[in-house]
Formats: sequence, C-alpha cells, structure tokens
Amino acid sequence: MHACVQDKVWTRTRKKADSVQNYSALADIVSVVGPHYDVFLSFSGDDRQRVAELAGALRRAGVRPFVDDWEIRYAHDITGEIEAALRGSKTMLTYYSTSFPTRPACQFELHHAYLSALRAGEVERRILVINPEDPRTEHLMPLETGAHRYWKTWNTKQELAEIVSGIRDAVRQVGSPFPGIDFSARATAHHGPAEPTAGFVGRYRDRWAIHRALHRGDHPLTETVTSRPVAALSGMTGIGKTSLAKVYVHDFGFLYGGGVFWTELTGAGGSARQVSATHTAKLRRLADDIGLPLGDMSRRQLLGWWNRHLATCAGPVLWVVDDVPRGEPAEVLAELVPHAAGVYTLLIGQHEFPREFAEPVRLSGLTRDDGRELFAVHRAPAEDENEAVDDVVARLGGHPYAISFAAAGARGREGLWRLWERVEHLTTDATVLGRALATVRLAVERRVGAERVVLALSAVCAADPIPAVLIRDVIGAVDSTDRSRTNEILSTLDRDMLVEPVGTSWQVHQLVREAARQGIAADELEAIAVVAARKLIELAELGTAALAEHATALLARTGRSTELSIGLNTVAARHHDRRGEPGLAAPFHENLCGLEPDRLDHLLAAARARHAAGQYEQARDHARKLFGLACDDLMAMRAECVHGAVLDAIGHHREAEAVWARLVHDDVLATAAPEERIEVRTAYIRNRRALGYFTEARSLARDLLGEFGERYAEEVIPVRLELVAIGMASDDREGARTAAQEVVDHYRRLGLPGHINAIEAATLLYEAQLEVHILERFPDRAEWLNAEVELRKLLESAERRFGPDNPRTLTIKVAHLKVMVGLGRPEQTVREYGTLPTELAVQLSPDHRLYLRSVFLIGQAHAQKGDYPTATAQYQTALAGQESVLGPGHPETLRSRYELGVMRWLAGDRAAALAAFESVKRDAVQEVGRRNDLYGQAWTGSVLASFLPGIAVQAFGWLDRRWRTKPES
Repeated sequence: MHACVQDKVWTRTRKKADSVQNYSALADIVSVVGPHYDVFLSFSGDDRQRVAELAGALRRAGVRPFVDDWEIRYAHDITGEIEAALRGSKTMLTYYSTSFPTRPACQFELHHAYLSALRAGEVERRILVINPEDPRTEHLMPLETGAHRYWKTWNTKQELAEIVSGIRDAVRQVGSPFPGIDFSARATAHHGPAEPTAGFVGRYRDRWAIHRALHRGDHPLTETVTSRPVAALSGMTGIGKTSLAKVYVHDFGFLYGGGVFWTELTGAGGSARQVSATHTAKLRRLADDIGLPLGDMSRRQLLGWWNRHLATCAGPVLWVVDDVPRGEPAEVLAELVPHAAGVYTLLIGQHEFPREFAEPVRLSGLTRDDGRELFAVHRAPAEDENEAVDDVVARLGGHPYAISFAAAGARGREGLWRLWERVEHLTTDATVLGRALATVRLAVERRVGAERVVLALSAVCAADPIPAVLIRDVIGAVDSTDRSRTNEILSTLDRDMLVEPVGTSWQVHQLVREAARQGIAADELEAIAVVAARKLIELAELGTAALAEHATALLARTGRSTELSIGLNTVAARHHDRRGEPGLAAPFHENLCGLEPDRLDHLLAAARARHAAGQYEQARDHARKLFGLACDDLMAMRAECVHGAVLDAIGHHREAEAVWARLVHDDVLATAAPEERIEVRTAYIRNRRALGYFTEARSLARDLLGEFGERYAEEVIPVRLELVAIGMASDDREGARTAAQEVVDHYRRLGLPGHINAIEAATLLYEAQLEVHILERFPDRAEWLNAEVELRKLLESAERRFGPDNPRTLTIKVAHLKVMVGLGRPEQTVREYGTLPTELAVQLSPDHRLYLRSVFLIGQAHAQKGDYPTATAQYQTALAGQESVLGPGHPETLRSRYELGVMRWLAGDRAAALAAFESVKRDAVQEVGRRNDLYGQAWTGSVLASFLPGIAVQAFGWLDRRWRTKPES
C-alpha cells in the first residue's frame, strides 16, 4: 500500500518469491559487498502515486531505489525487511508532504536513518528531501531538512528530470550504506541513578522539536537566534514531559561529549526563595554524585563553580532542570541556566516559560497511533477493538498517564465484556482514572471567576474546540466586566496548559474537561449550560461556524426548555445538512418534528435525510405519514418523491419507473422551487440509468445541466454523478474519470471529503480506474493499487459513519470487491468476500442489483482460480436475476452473459458460446456503444469462436489470462 511500515495491505497478499530469511546476516553481507540500493524511498500512503512516478524515473536514470510496495515479498517480516533495505541503502529520500509527519512508521524510518547519519556527521549527504508543500507550513523536521536543503516537487517532466539528476549526483557522492542502524533498539533512556523510562511510545515529532529548539543556533544562516541554547519543554501534568526528555537523552546523548546533567525541583513551589534553596541543594548533591563535593559554598559561589566546571568539560553539555515551578521571576529562571559556552539547557515544567527566555516546545497528547500502541503495552486489544481504543485515546486527549490507567482497567475483560461496551466507564470513572484525574482536578478547583467559567463551559460543551466568540459571550453574560478581558483570561489558561488555541477556537484538554465535570457543582454547570445555549443560538443566526457539536452536547442539559431545544436542534440539523451528512442530520429533524408537529417541513427533511443515509424503512415511514398529512399537492408530490427514491434504492426500479413517469410530467412540479425540480428530475434520470436506458438518461441529464447548471452548481452535482455512472458503463470512461475527479476535488477544496456526494464520486472514481477500454492506456500498478487502498479507506469510513449493514456501506463494499477482482487476487477476494452475496440477500433482497453484482463478481474470482464449474453456477444465478430485474440489454446483464459464454466455450459448447457473444455485441451497441471492453471482448470472442476448435481454445485461454490480469499489462 505505501512505503511506511504500518500501511502494508496489499503486500501481505502477494505471491511468494525468493527470499532472504536472515536480515541481520543480510545486513552484515551488505556491509562487506556494498549497498544494494542507492535510495531508500520513504513516503506517506497519500503520496504513493507521485512516488511511483519518481521511482520509475530513478530506475530509468540508473538509480536503484527501494520502494517497499514493490520490493517486499509475501510472508516476510516487514520491519525486518525494511531494516535490511535501509541498512543496505546509501541514502534515504523522503517525500516530505504534510501527511508524512503524521505517519508513525514514516517517522520511525526517518528517525533511525537520521540518527545513523548524525553519528557519522553525514546528515546532508545521507538524508535527501523532496518538499511538495509551501515552505511556510513549517512541517519539515528534523532541523536540517527545514534549512531549504531540499528539492521542491515537480510539475513537468523537465522538472522531474532535474530532480532525478540531482538525486543521482547526490548518490554518487556516497560510497557505502547507512552504518549502525538497528530498528530493534528500544528507547529506554536513563538519568540519575539509572531510572528507566517504561512504556514510552512514538512522539518522533516531539523528539525532533526538542532537538531543533536546542540546536537551532547551530544553523545561523537559516534560523533566527538571539538567545542562548535554552529550550523549554512544557505541558500539563502527566502528559509525558519527563519521559520524553529521557528518551531524547537516549537518542541524542552521543552529541553531548561533556555529559548530561539532570536536576529536578520537585516540591519547590511557593516562593522564589524556596526555589533557590531547593536548586542550591540539588546542585550540591549533583556535585557529590560526580565525586566533587563542594563543602559550604554560598549560592553565588556554587553557581560560579558550576559555570567554570561545565566550561572545562570535554565537549558539549546537556543541562536538564525538571519540574520547574510556575510563575518564577526572570532572575530566578536565569540562575537555573548555566552561563558557560557549549552548554545546552532544557527546562521542564507544567507552564509555558517566557518566549524571550527559552525556545518553547509545547507537549500535547499522544496521536491516535501512539495512543493505540501505549494501550497495547498493557494488553493488546482484539482486532475488532481498535476503534474502541481510538475512542478511549481521543476521549482522554491522548494523555499517556490516563491511557495507561484506562488500559489497566480493561485488563481481565476476556469472556466478560468487550472494550467498546465500557469506553464511557474507562474514560470517566474515578475508580479507573482516579490518580490521573486527581492531578488535574487540583488545577481546576483553584480557578475562580472567569477562568472557572471557561472550564465549566468546556464541561457542558462537546469535546471539540470552542469558538472564541462563544467563550467571550458566555464570559460577558456571567460578568460583563470580564468580557473585554477574554484574551487575557484565555492567555492565562494557555500558559498553564489547560487550554490551547486551534485557529479561532480554543481546545480544553479532555482530562481537564472531565475534571471540571467532576469538580464543579452540578447546579453551576447547569446554569452555564443555559447561558451557553442562548449565546450559541444567537451566534448561529449570525453565521458563526463550528457550533453544531456544542449544540448537540447542550441539548442534553437544556432539554426542559422547548425554546432552547428548538434552537439547538435547528443549529445541528442545518450544519449537517450543509455538510452532506444526512445520517447525522436526520435525528435532529425528527426531534424538531416532535417539538413542532405542525411544521411538515421538518417531517419532509427527516424523510429525505433518512433516504440519503440509506435508512430506507424510516424514510418510507416518514413519507407515508407526510402523504397522509399533506394539505396541498406540492407537499403530496414531495412525499411521493421520497417514496419513489426509496423504491429505486431497494432495487424496485420498475415500480419506481411508474412513480417518476407521473411526477416529472405533473403540472405540480412546475410550481416547485428550482432546487426541488432539479432533485425530482435527477431522480428520474437515476431510474432510467438503473434500468439501462443510458442514451435517454444521458440526454435528460444534459438537458437538465443546460437549464440549471450555471445557476445551481451545487444542486446539479448529483446530475453530474449520473453522467459519470453512465460514462463508466458505456463509451466515455475517460470523461467519467475526469468528471468524478472534479467532484472529489471540489469537496476536498471545501473541506468536506465526507460529504455524501463526495463519497459517491470517490466510489465511482476508483471503480472507473478499473474500467478501461482495450484502446485506452492501461493504468500503471500504482494507480490500480491506489484505487484498492482508497476504496478500502472509504469502506472503513462508511462502516463508522453509516454502519456495516447500511446500503450505502454495502454499495462501497461491492465496489471494493470489484477492485479486488480487477487486481487479480482471487484467493484473498473469496476469503474476504465469499459470504457477501448471502449478506446482501439478507440485508437487501435476492433480486437487488447489488446482490446480483456481488454474485457475478464472486464468480469472476472463482474463474480466476480456475474453478470454472463454480464460476458457471455464479454467472447463471447472476444472469437470471439481472435479466428479470435490470432487463436483457443492461450492461451488467450483458457482462454476465459474456462471461457465461466464455464458460460455455471452455466446457466445449461452441454454439452456445458464439450465440452469447453475438447477442452481447448486438445489445451492447444500442446502449453502451463500441468503445468499451465489453463490446471489444464480445467481438474478439466471436472472431475466435469462428476458428478451428484447437486454435480457439488456446486463444481463449490466452485472452482470458490477459483480460484477467489487466493491472499487470
């Protein structure tokens, strides 16, 4: 799937090839005989197509790249082979997009390669970078990669050739592979009396950040530096600051030849005098530890002695001061930092240090992947519990201390309960998180006034960032004098690591929210909830965004007020409607039906949302109720439209045909708003296309676009998607792919990749990448693999969004099945999807087109395996159903007839095969044209069937193998 360790999907299904079993031995051999690869390519799965293009260009230029998509062989240990490949490579080339730092496996690879190069003083020679992003994104780490020492990405073949030439020149300057890489080495740093860091995971970006903050002065040409090398690592209690610092020492300690000196000021809070006294005692003890007792020196003499001692150390020194109390004056902080050349200082505390004093490194919670790994340290979850683990990590804000307690609380559950059943308990219950919450609750309980209002607001709102304007208005409603001080209040909470800015909103850490829920009185929280609800509704009317999740959370606390309930439900429903999230919008429309039963527009919106979300029974119930309550013809027509759409969705196209034929010619439609006219006519086009009347459907779609396309660009997107589906099934596949990509890009630009139109467009796009006419250019393997990977992602997203049995999810599942068949993976296909037809028959019906399509596709998989009797039976079942449901001229029917013809030929029934091919040719021309592989295969089959039997059998065998292995062509 992609170059990072975690992203291997398709590599696990590849056929066995010659293997090297012992990777350590291979590494030893490489060190003797020389490198096996010139370049180790590391990249995010999002960039696999670009990197595939680059890898091809490098090969043509004589540069040997390692790309794990192509090189890793089935049944090998992936980490071991990647280690062997990296140890056998001369350089690492990272395609450093903004998604690269978010992939733990990518950072894992870079981390080890970088440290190897750094030890040898060869970072600039060994670590090569292509940056496809704007340099201002500041996503490049480690330090040297951000020093404009990289290639920008290419937009033309000439630019690609120039990059390849530069890489080739760089590779020629390196004669040996990476030295001393060992992926098995775990980060078990020590400080003081050999105290280990246990259970540490990931945080590669934070490791880079510490190193950059300390050493930016070593790069004066690219970094603006006006102070000594002092870094300040800050974060809320229990977030993992000390552990991270220990691991940094483990990773980078070799840079500090003069030694690493560690002190801590635990318990020194309260006054500047107490901090100075504690620091003095620690310095004396540290001198004793290194065998240089200092006697009764004054503090001033002691500081001077340490400055002189550090200045004479044999190399750079790392000076660490942990647990620095908050609020210390500048003169006290200055005494914590040695005044000696060659000393790098790292201060650690639960608050933000003055930026003019130290370069900040702010530590947030663990990422999803790191949190999942930490949870698994205590007990690895079952495969179907991974999403529950992710939920636990998110609810705890990635707080490692709390995650460890939650994981410990989940131990011993085997045979008693599953993880997803107890997520709420594991992330809120004091018996599980008591110690973690206790450390945070103290910080919450000390807050008074407006600061307390902010924390209470976070407790009654959702876990999402809270818009600053909502915080401001709630603060002002509680005490008008504090409204103008909102920025000052938030800055104080920010410095104390209780909140952090996210764009124009503020995120309160999840553990802080939970502590506020438990530490602030219930009546105080209820009062804040009422104020917040009123202000949120006012802001929504002004167009303020990012309020829907908070409206949903406030509903649970303000349900006794009908006025507030109507307002909050309206905010949430409109938000999800705009984002194309019908499954999320429907419950709010239904709530509004109950609150305002005389408003039939609520019932109509609920019916439409349930249909769009694939919840057809609920949609039909709403439509029937609406039809019975309709007081005019227009509302009755709207109810019938929902009913017709449901009939099409459940595969009853002939019944739906009668409904649409009446509605599109009804005079009532002319009285509807343009948006509704577009919707009704689009539904009619969808029905015609489903029944295989492509010529008519295409003509109707083009007429509709000509009438409304320019004025209602968003409303006609479903019409454009109908043209995509028609083009895929007929003679315009290239145009279909282009149009589908345009829709996907449109919603991506809007930041709405989960919009229902975007999901449909993406599904069609990746299906279309496998629909290739014999005269068209065959995609390269990366494009085929990309289709499989992206459809798998869509399927996982749909399962979370709609549920595994939802018809929309099942549609994507069948599309993914089609891609798997197209990639020629019959064993895996049958293993993953062999029971899918039965599932579809139960969830939909045995005469639904998705069921019939899945039967056909499973038949293709069996044919790829050479199991022709099973394939024949599958094709016969599919064909009988398709002829009844879709009609004899539908492309899916024709496809089944063609494949059944091939089976007949292979079984020796030449006459039946020829008749099948001729009928496919004849019927295909009428609706799908000649420029498609269906017509081409039928034409070729007819020609071959006219040859002598022996020659024809050989030719059919060859043709069948070629068509079934198009991705390899």
